[in-house]
Amino acid sequence: MSIKVELLDNSFNLIRPRIEEFVTSFYENLFSAHPEFKVFFMKTDMVEQKKMLIGALTLALKNIHKPELIATTLKRLGARHVKYGAEADYYPSFCDALLITLEDYLDSHWTEEMKQAWIDAYNAITQLMLEGYEEERKKKAFYSHIK
Repeated sequence: MSIKVELLDNSFNLIRPRIEEFVTSFYENLFSAHPEFKVFFMKTDMVEQKKMLIGALTLALKNIHKPELIATTLKRLGARHVKYGAEADYYPSFCDALLITLEDYLDSHWTEEMKQAWIDAYNAITQLMLEGYEEERKKKAFYSHIK
């Protein structure tokens, strides 16, 4: 899979001036489509959560063409999601919310090619996160048998 970094950069640069509003809309879209996910964020400081998402998006997009630089970070992020109670099959729902939000914010700039670039990037990021997620799940299962 060849990720079209230029399309990602161009689209993200269009969003960047309104990034806080964008991230708020992302969570609104996510919770609207999946109200059951709200429970994972009930004790979360959403201002901090939004800052973390902005940071994660920025880091991932800045280094998407060099996954070896961010692989460890993304695997750790995936591992942390085990502790939050997330399931591997939740990841596509987050992608859907991201795509809806991108389309809303990019409006006439949004194209099928850009959509595919974001899907490819999300899948690459998710693959690394799921590696960390699965490793953590196995560790958790192993240690729960020892107790």
